[in-house]
Amino acid sequence: MESPCIQMCTLNQHDVCLGCGRLINEITGWSSGTTAEKALILKCSKKRIQLLNEQLPELIITRERLQKEAKK
Repeated sequence: MESPCIQMCTLNQHDVCLGCGRLINEITGWSSGTTAEKALILKCSKKRIQLLNEQLPELIITRERLQKEAKK
């Protein structure tokens, strides 16, 4: 399963990556996780990004935003 990492690692005060939405322990344990664990991490990280985006959208770094910036 592909990592959700977008190479823009920035952790907030709760150790949540503003790029992919994973917690620091989810990031460091990704390579040893089972498919089921990774699926759960992806589900939770997407929800975290959604919640963060609703609260502080200017802090969230998304794949779409990076692609738009690269085209400029």
